[in-house]
Amino acid sequence: MVSKFKDWIEQEDIRMGISELTKKTETTTRQLRYWEKKGYIQSIQPDPNSPRSYKLSEIIKVELIKEYLDSGYKLSMAHEKAMAKLSKMQRFRDVFSNYFKDAKILDDQYEIFTIGPFSETNEKITIKHDSVNNTLSYEIKKIEE
Repeated sequence: MVSKFKDWIEQEDIRMGISELTKKTETTTRQLRYWEKKGYIQSIQPDPNSPRSYKLSEIIKVELIKEYLDSGYKLSMAHEKAMAKLSKMQRFRDVFSNYFKDAKILDDQYEIFTIGPFSETNEKITIKHDSVNNTLSYEIKKIEE
């Protein structure tokens, strides 16, 4: 099940129509069409008579642009900041999809994440977040073979 969901996300097979997107992001169809005309977002429209829909990456981009606009940025800067954030998110995803090994929740208080191995030392890092006290700690351990 998880594999199918992961494939679904990676293939960007999640789509949303323009009406639903405007409701979810508190934008207007006019705004979205304008952003598309400016090249900031891209819809899927198989033919001119069919309604526009948007892939997952575009849905996220719309949400980010709207967030930056609401923070006071002009559209071009909101788009630029959204693209920079998307780039960082993609890099984060690339790294963690290769090196993130485990996540656990302990006693409904701690989130524990394991990252590694590190090639030079054959070690892993365990990061522990205490959600009650909002503290973060880590431990480096040798990976036993």
